[in-house]
Amino acid sequence: MATDKKTISRLRILDELLTTAAYTRSALLPILNERLRQMGYHEVSDRTLRNDLKLMQEEPFNIVFEEDRRDGKERLWRILPGYSLYVTKLSREEQNLMHEVLHTLGKFSGIPSFEWLDRLSEWLGISSGNDYKIMDFGSTSVQSNLLGKLFNFIANKRVVELYYHTFKDPTEKYILFWPYRLKQYNGRWFVIGKAEDNFWLNFPLDNIYRVEDTGRDYPSYPLTIERRFDQIVGVTVPVDKEPATIVCWVDDIGFPYLISKPIHPSMEEIADAKVIETLREKFPEYEGGHFVKMNLIVNTELKQVISSYMDEIIVLEPLELRLAMREIAVKISLRYGG
Repeated sequence: MATDKKTISRLRILDELLTTAAYTRSALLPILNERLRQMGYHEVSDRTLRNDLKLMQEEPFNIVFEEDRRDGKERLWRILPGYSLYVTKLSREEQNLMHEVLHTLGKFSGIPSFEWLDRLSEWLGISSGNDYKIMDFGSTSVQSNLLGKLFNFIANKRVVELYYHTFKDPTEKYILFWPYRLKQYNGRWFVIGKAEDNFWLNFPLDNIYRVEDTGRDYPSYPLTIERRFDQIVGVTVPVDKEPATIVCWVDDIGFPYLISKPIHPSMEEIADAKVIETLREKFPEYEGGHFVKMNLIVNTELKQVISSYMDEIIVLEPLELRLAMREIAVKISLRYGG
């Protein structure tokens, strides 16, 4: 695929012209050059035009031109209906939506491995411009070209040398690292993977100085690892824990919000009358409200999320997590002077 911005601009012009009329190459060239001059580009030669027409017929464009149409001895070029490259048929609503998507993704613009966003904008003729945003997915800083480099390393399953620091210690440290996933959580980007000792780690990109390719590949990780990513909240993947069924009581005030925005996709309200009756007998201090359950691995982020609901959510089971949440509540109370 052509990656040069000038080539993409020429293909857009040719697509627009050749979907509306038939031209010989000699008639097409001055029209093309006039349009290029208006856009601030240099004129091109007949040879370049021939190459562009050839390019349009190759992968991934696969444009089909009408055959056996001539003006005297010269071939007439026209694109068959339905084979247009340029998305001129987008409705105004579709163009607005595409504009907003590109505007949002534009935060990656200029980062190596994401130059295709600039090319896509140019190709579709949609510019983010300086107008205001309609949708806001939050602001997340992306350090230099680190996100793009890690994206490529993960896509190519490369073992890397990772140089980093911790929040408490700015001293540069080094580790041999198998990166598996990039994940945004709580306004920050993380890379998740394994170290040489098979221990799961996550690094905020803000804490990484640089990442270097070791020249080594790692094998595709099994689906069991992929499932572990789906069994956690946040980015911490405990190595010594398995998913547990977590049962919580939720008061009537917090329940509508929680059920519309679950802590985890596995969360659901308990509807079995016998189970509810058993829970009310076991925990009589919690009157009214609702009972919910979810199945996931307990980690630090889960405790933080539950704590953020204050007294609207109370963990009932398992006992280990209930006691941990009680300890957190006691510490908070003591620090408030309670």
